[in-house]
Amino acid sequence: MMYPEMVTKLCVWHIVGGNQSSMSLANVYLMSELATVRSRGIEGILELGGRAGGWDDLIAANPRNRDRLLAIGSAEFERVFTRWFDAFIPKPNESIPGVPDYLFAEIDVPTLIVRGGENDMAHPRRTSFEVHALIKGSRLIEPPWPEDAWEQASALHARGEGALFEPWQHAAPALLDFMAGKPAGTPYTSA
Repeated sequence: MMYPEMVTKLCVWHIVGGNQSSMSLANVYLMSELATVRSRGIEGILELGGRAGGWDDLIAANPRNRDRLLAIGSAEFERVFTRWFDAFIPKPNESIPGVPDYLFAEIDVPTLIVRGGENDMAHPRRTSFEVHALIKGSRLIEPPWPEDAWEQASALHARGEGALFEPWQHAAPALLDFMAGKPAGTPYTSA
């Protein structure tokens, strides 16, 4: 949508939508930061870790990041993160949080959408149907992984087993066929 001249084909899967997934992502990406900057200032952000790629990891990887964060300051950091938080709040006419539905009409490249899982609350089935309806000429396919693949992968990942995105490898044949321009009737099989 922002750089259409750079895109010739588009494939999307595990599309986030709905209240639960939107708020879950807000929690993952910025709620800790907002609470920390409000209670401990930018100095608290410097020490914030807790996940791979946390702020402490970014500072350890490049010590100049500490000075960059200090230069931003508490007020500006909070202002930016509050603005970003607003994008996660579900709004009417936004199938995907932060993306107005009318922008989908501007997508005019061949688009493949992998349907969300039956009971996947993070990537609702409904959202994939909505996005499919909004992108003229898009193609919607059944997921090449089990209906509960996200739930299974999430449970394994929480126990420290397996990779969260492991099921995605099963989409490779469908994605490659689509990119190669194979006709819509081409059957897709899991690897």
